[in-house]
Amino acid sequence: MAFICVWVLLCWPWLSGAVTIPFDAKAHFQAQIQFLARALHSGQSPFWTHNVFGGSPQVADPQSLIFSPAILLAALVPSP
Repeated sequence: MAFICVWVLLCWPWLSGAVTIPFDAKAHFQAQIQFLARALHSGQSPFWTHNVFGGSPQVADPQSLIFSPAILLAALVPSP
């Protein structure tokens, strides 16, 4: 329990949204999750994106995280 309390205390700036997690979390993964959310909410397939060069298979990119249960749940939450 003490470990969790210390972890939450140290990570509070990121958990509260006051600070953006830098590097790949913002530059790559946030865009991937936004693409997945837009595709799912509009009823389109998230397996292919036309936003990268002439098109790119998202299903072949392991960093697209389209099969991650946590990311799918986050993408299905309606945006404010």
